[in-house]
Amino acid sequence: MNLGQDLLIIGRQVNTVGRRVDLLAINATGVIYIIELKLNEASPSIIAQVLDYRRWIRQLTRAEFIRVVADGPLHVDLVDAFQRHFGHALVDAVNESQVLMIIAASIHPRTARAILELKDIGCSITTFRYVVRSGAVSLIPCCRDDQDTEDLHAETRPPALLKRSTPPVLHWSPRYRVGIEEHVREFWLTHAPQFASPIVLFSVIYAQYKEWFREQAAEGLQSPVVVGLFGRQLAAIVAATDEWAHVYVPTGITMETLAALKTLPPTRPRQAAGFHTVAYMRNPASRELDH
Repeated sequence: MNLGQDLLIIGRQVNTVGRRVDLLAINATGVIYIIELKLNEASPSIIAQVLDYRRWIRQLTRAEFIRVVADGPLHVDLVDAFQRHFGHALVDAVNESQVLMIIAASIHPRTARAILELKDIGCSITTFRYVVRSGAVSLIPCCRDDQDTEDLHAETRPPALLKRSTPPVLHWSPRYRVGIEEHVREFWLTHAPQFASPIVLFSVIYAQYKEWFREQAAEGLQSPVVVGLFGRQLAAIVAATDEWAHVYVPTGITMETLAALKTLPPTRPRQAAGFHTVAYMRNPASRELDH
């Protein structure tokens, strides 16, 4: 499943209290993604459903969460799987924050309004419509603001997917409006010139952003942008210039291995077999100008 982010699927049909989470995923910083898939319309009841999942999951300790994943249908050894996928040890901050994600053929108007309300009160929730074209599945971000919701219900609803035993391959569609917060832009503009390496892993950038944010807390910033939203905003900032490019490098690459390489590793503009680690590559011409 390609959601435009480097996520590791760690659970499928995971038992909670009386119901099952369709998919659980984790990113490189330990944020848990609770993903609900609907073949047809996402009715208003889905809001209570995903919030119930989130309530149950967020009360789990780190050790309890690791055990739930191990006991689930996929029987994932989270420590080992995380190391192999992200190239570094499982972080301490596992399950300290969660992102709700809804993927459906269409979104009921009441559901859309409820999603916007959750966003307004600070809940991390992302919504997509899927579209099937020529056998491929594409994701279209939706329910980001009131105008977006109005546009959503003016469109023709896509046909539902047929049920299948494994999740479909979903292709990210990056062409959508992204609201960029000024402090994220400020962070990138002030920190990007300091990166000595021509390729910097996204996980390293986000870690520096959080450290920088803590230093700015006294200036009135309340909470850092969650990793997924930060990634989308950073990608939008970079896309507006020719100085850096959003790329994928071979899975397992770390800043240590990058420093040891005599030549740059192979890169891909999109995820491909063996290429799942998100990074940013500096334009050689831009690098020469700095020197």
